[in-house]
Amino acid sequence: MTPEERMDKMEGDLAQMREDHDISIDGLRRLAIQYFKMNQADHRAFMAQHQAHMADHQALIAQHQAFMADHQALMAQHRARMAEIEAERVARETELQAERERQKGLEGRVDGIEEMTKFLRELLEGNLRPQNKPPETEN
Repeated sequence: MTPEERMDKMEGDLAQMREDHDISIDGLRRLAIQYFKMNQADHRAFMAQHQAHMADHQALIAQHQAFMADHQALMAQHRARMAEIEAERVARETELQAERERQKGLEGRVDGIEEMTKFLRELLEGNLRPQNKPPETEN
C-alpha cells in the first residue's frame, strides 16, 4: 500500500469513526432526553400522588377539627348538665335541711305541748280532787 492509499484509508476510517461517534452521541442525546422526560413524568406522577396524599391529609385535619368542635360542644353540654345536677343536689339538700329544721321545731313544740298538756292535766286533777285536809284557819 502506498502512502497515499494509506492516507486515504486512514481518512476514510477517520470519517467512519466520526460518523459512528456522531451516531453514538445522537443516540446518547436521545437516551438522555428520554431519561429526562421519563424522570419528569415520574416526578409529575410522584407530585400528583403527593398532592393527593396532602389533600387526604387536609381532609383528615378538617375531620379532626370538626370532631374536636363536636367534642367541645358535647363537653360544654356535659358541664352544663353537671352544673344543673349539682344545683338540683344543693337545692334538694337545702330542702332536706329545711325539712329537718322544721321537724326539729315541730318535735320541740310537740314535746312542749305534751309537757304543757301533762302539766295542765296534773294541775286540773289537783284542783278537782277533793281535799282531805281540813281547812286551815286564819291566824
